[in-house]
Amino acid sequence: MFWNSFTISPSGAASYTIQGGSTVVSPLANTNYTVRGSNGACLSNIVTSSITVNANPTVAVNSGSICSGNSFTINPSGASAYTISGGNFVVSPTSNSSYNVVGTSAQGCVGSNTAVSSFTVNTLPVITVPSNASLLCVGSTASLTVSGANTYTWNTSSNAAVIAVSPTVTTTYTVSGTNTSGCSNLTTVVQNVSTCTDIKNLALEAANKVLVYPNPSNGTFTIKNTSGSKIDVIIVNALGQIVLSKSISTENETINLKEQANGIYYLKAGDKIVKLIKQ
Repeated sequence: MFWNSFTISPSGAASYTIQGGSTVVSPLANTNYTVRGSNGACLSNIVTSSITVNANPTVAVNSGSICSGNSFTINPSGASAYTISGGNFVVSPTSNSSYNVVGTSAQGCVGSNTAVSSFTVNTLPVITVPSNASLLCVGSTASLTVSGANTYTWNTSSNAAVIAVSPTVTTTYTVSGTNTSGCSNLTTVVQNVSTCTDIKNLALEAANKVLVYPNPSNGTFTIKNTSGSKIDVIIVNALGQIVLSKSISTENETINLKEQANGIYYLKAGDKIVKLIKQ
């Protein structure tokens, strides 16, 4: 609690007597002081100095939390006007912060306390959505797997962490994720689609004399040639671009597509084609 002083300033006489106080008083409540003046032999009438003591306001203020990038509104109460150190009523901090708030009453009395508004700034989730196929042929299916949050909402209306998509044209998918702090973020993934017309016109069946395993794989395939002689093989991507060509002996040989993007490839051996899946 803060107390101010009041100066009694009588006039009209040479000297004064203040009953119950002196010229400067600091009453704790509304108080009356009697004043009598003297000019030597004669005493003046008695007058009263009445002092009203206004209470100092007690300020209260809110605290809470926000998500990074959002604003927080400080709502103090208990006074008529407020001073917020280091900010104003609406703040947008980038890290956990505190603001001191002092109030002033309508009578101009400063608050008896300094209220502190403290809040936490929660980070946004980092959402990632890889596809298991960088390029799809029309009619094929890709899996989109989202991670980085606790709950998800896709623009397909799905709330699953993994969705299967079969777009007929290159399509952008959007997903929003919310973490345990209630903060949300979103990201997009583009699923590329090719008609694969030229490749589909070929006979897409496994060559009887060429065995490939494992298929699908992470990029390492073993080719077994059972024809009894060397054969030339060509591997192309879904756009028909050659990514590897070599001669395969009658023994097992390993080919490595690990540096290629995940997706569908085609191994051509003579007039036969084997579909390879790298994932």
